[in-house]
Amino acid sequence: MVVNWNGWAQTLACLESLYRLRTPGARVIVCDNGSTDDSARRIVDWASGRLDVLPERGPLRRLSHPPTPKPLPHRVVSASPDAAGQDGAHRDQAWDRATDATAEPLTLIVAEANRGFGAGCNLGIRYALARGDCDALWLLNNDTLVDPDALDALLLRLAEPGLAMCGSTLLHQDAPHRIQCQAGARFYRLASLSRFIGKDRARHRALPAARVERQLDHLYGASMLVTRAFIEQAGLLPEDYFLYYEEMDWTLRGGVQWRLGYAQHSLVYHRKGASAGTGTRRRGRDARARYRLAHSRLRFTRIHRPRLLPVIQCLLLLEALACTLRRRWPQVRALLRALRETAPPARRERCGREITTNDAKENRRAQT
Repeated sequence: MVVNWNGWAQTLACLESLYRLRTPGARVIVCDNGSTDDSARRIVDWASGRLDVLPERGPLRRLSHPPTPKPLPHRVVSASPDAAGQDGAHRDQAWDRATDATAEPLTLIVAEANRGFGAGCNLGIRYALARGDCDALWLLNNDTLVDPDALDALLLRLAEPGLAMCGSTLLHQDAPHRIQCQAGARFYRLASLSRFIGKDRARHRALPAARVERQLDHLYGASMLVTRAFIEQAGLLPEDYFLYYEEMDWTLRGGVQWRLGYAQHSLVYHRKGASAGTGTRRRGRDARARYRLAHSRLRFTRIHRPRLLPVIQCLLLLEALACTLRRRWPQVRALLRALRETAPPARRERCGREITTNDAKENRRAQT
């Protein structure tokens, strides 16, 4: 299941690699999260054989080239927020007909607006669960290329009883010999921050799988295979973060009875930050990423560690001070905006600002 937002070229390269998987019976769902770059039409054109993907250069070219045979049977489903509400109770007839129809190799779900990573994933999760013919879902970033054996390795590891979800070995696309992340991250509660396990190690010096699993606090959402049983028990991905911290929140809601796994031989090549529009050093995008990360960090702390909220607020103020000394004004404004918007209502009222608890409004502002 792949979420696309204004990144059709990367999504098509990802799809080319997915249709090289050696796993029989795997089907792909793409959720277009309210793109404004005509992504949905271009994905349909690709599936119909009217659009080709520019191949990657270098050693990863084999993962997406030559193109897979077209046309590829596909289905397009329009999904408004009302058509697939959080409780799944409100769905229109088109949605019901699509879930009852014969499964196609590719399903494209088109959302009306970008309501965040969690909401985009949940559209695909609801669709897959409503069909009733899947035991696990592979959540994958659109800025990835996958090895043909990646899903087989995940399924083999997830077969162990008690595992809720399983992660891959994430490698840098621009440096395939270096590890971006082994499955996920350790979470440092006092700072409410995560650190990737195995970050920037050479691939031949990867940590042993058993050691990684002992350190894992949450998986990295760029590649995680999740069991249907876990989703039915823990619920859907949280939608109130827009971006970042969804994986940690989901893991906590699942409870201690579930374990996390690591499939060391599941290789996924990731262009970090591209799917979120943050994989660039341009100041505007860097500021948006900083805002979203700070906003989600504060929200997560307020929900799960409220006593630590003053500590996190102080840390972010120090971060804003450091940016001020470097004259990074967009980053300063981003951090102060996150602090202001996640402050308790009474404090915002004392500051003379309008009290806003409408999450949809915050999400729309986050997109800017």
